[in-house]
Amino acid sequence: MSTKTIRSLLVALGLSALAAAPAPLTSADETAAAFQSIHDKVGPALVTIKCILKIEGAGDMSNAFGGDEGRELEFSGLMIEPSGLVLTSNTYIGGALSKMRGLTANASAIKVLIGDDPEGLSAKVLARDSDLDLAWMQIDDPKAAGKTFDYSDLSGSASPAIGDQLLGVTRMGKFFDHALVINEGRLGGSTKKPRALLIPTDLAPELGMPVFDKAGKPVGVFILQTPNREDMEGGDNDGMR
Repeated sequence: MSTKTIRSLLVALGLSALAAAPAPLTSADETAAAFQSIHDKVGPALVTIKCILKIEGAGDMSNAFGGDEGRELEFSGLMIEPSGLVLTSNTYIGGALSKMRGLTANASAIKVLIGDDPEGLSAKVLARDSDLDLAWMQIDDPKAAGKTFDYSDLSGSASPAIGDQLLGVTRMGKFFDHALVINEGRLGGSTKKPRALLIPTDLAPELGMPVFDKAGKPVGVFILQTPNREDMEGGDNDGMR
């Protein structure tokens, strides 16, 4: 997959617009309709990723990451192609840790859990972008050969204004049966450095969480942004999500 293709995915997490209501809706009605529409359309494409993350070079700190055995993690991802391509945050598979001097992070035994399947399908890391905090995983399980998956259509994107409603979609953990949850917030601001970023407010943060406007159009993906080593040494400690 080319760099151009990968970057094009950043603004291509699409959904169909909501159907026009037969009668005027109140603000509360519109919000409820938006929640339901996104729940129905994005839900089948929102998967749970399970993997073993092993950190090397951490010395005594390695025990916090499961030591030699590594640590089992679960987090959400979004199916973005019917072939089984999943988008998530690079931080979950050690992206931020890998920036620390002397540390390496490796994810293994990757499984993609779809719907109520507790076993999942094997997958591999296809590409990573540390600067953008994104990772792409491809289902490569022989059991999925020739199969197509529900996915979030890659078409169109929203350009929200300050104060516009934002809706983020995620899944809870195994204890809560990976229940689908929609979070509501607003666009609080934006920045042009270190790159063009939208800054949400009141939106429960979860890395890799896809975010939509109230019409169901994709806005972006929740990511972690931190200053590089030089900026931190210069006193800039303001990490941004």
